[in-house]
Formats: sequence, C-alpha cells, structure tokens
Amino acid sequence: MYPWWGDSDSYGDDGGGDQQIGNDINAEDPDAEQDQDAYAQGQDPPERPAASRQVRHEPATVLVYRDGHDKRIENYAIFASTLWNFAGARTEKIPLDSLDIPATIRVNEQRGVDFQLPHASEGEGQ
Repeated sequence: MYPWWGDSDSYGDDGGGDQQIGNDINAEDPDAEQDQDAYAQGQDPPERPAASRQVRHEPATVLVYRDGHDKRIENYAIFASTLWNFAGARTEKIPLDSLDIPATIRVNEQRGVDFQLPHASEGEGQ
C-alpha cells in the first residue's frame, strides 16, 4: 500500500474540473459538441477538411568563421561567450571568438535575419 498525503475526501474528485475542461474545448472548437453527440449516438462525426496549418519556417542563421568558412544553423542560443547549436543529434559548442562577428551580422542583415549578441552583462556572473 502506498501512503497518500492529500485530503482523502478530494481523491478522485476534481470538483467539476472535467466538465470545465469539456466546456473549454467546446468553446475553442464549435464542432466538438456536434462530434460528441455523433459519438454518443454510435455514429462517426461528419468529415471535415483538415485545417490548413501554416508552418512558419525561419531562415537559417549564417555563422561566418574567422578562417572564412560559413555554416548555417537554425536552433541556437548564445550564453556568455559561447554559441550553442542545438540542431542535429549533438549539441555543438561554438566559442564566439572563433566567429567573425561583424561579417556574421552583415551577412544575416543582407538575408533579413536578425543576429544579435547579448549585452556583455547578460548571462555572465550568474
């Protein structure tokens, strides 16, 4: 037997929370109640066209290294003096001093990508 540290009277009683969740879902999707009625009557809900989802794909950020080569990255964070590239199977640690920062900023501005370094006080000394 496992100990229970809560109020035993409230165990399994959500005070109507499930009903509220159902109401919230119905408010967000006006077809949800119609679908629930169809299921309750043993019928399949009517077919509806899939909502077209717009996936916004941000352009890659281009890093220009001091030796002249460049690299495109899409998922990264800058903390202190390190850029962390999270794309791919392994996280890559890129020291900012290995990059040509003015060239990196310039190339990304030309491509409409906003590449900014954090202020020197952000992320340091914490």
